[in-house]
Amino acid sequence: MPFRLTRQFVNLMMPVKEWGLIYSVMVHALRAYRADPDLLISTMDVFVKEPSLDWKNFEQRQLKKGGTWIKEIDTSEINWYPLQKVSYVKRKLTGANPARITWTFDTFGNNRC
Repeated sequence: MPFRLTRQFVNLMMPVKEWGLIYSVMVHALRAYRADPDLLISTMDVFVKEPSLDWKNFEQRQLKKGGTWIKEIDTSEINWYPLQKVSYVKRKLTGANPARITWTFDTFGNNRC
């Protein structure tokens, strides 16, 4: 199950915080994913072929909401939102700054370029 290293999670790991076993596991996992991203990307392909109901609902809300971001994304593609999520992962695995990725196009469809 994926998770983010939030303050709550760090506090849960007291007294070692993010250091120790969890740190080494996270570093090792990230290195493995970056060394061979194909396994993770091909696993994520399942979500492109059969997206979750939450993703489909969000996709529909974004299309109804509209905005200038629609010009930059091929929304005629049947699963454009899951494809976009996989694209984010690919960029992150190549070392792109996550803040830059979400700055360019945040998850609410607001183009910030």
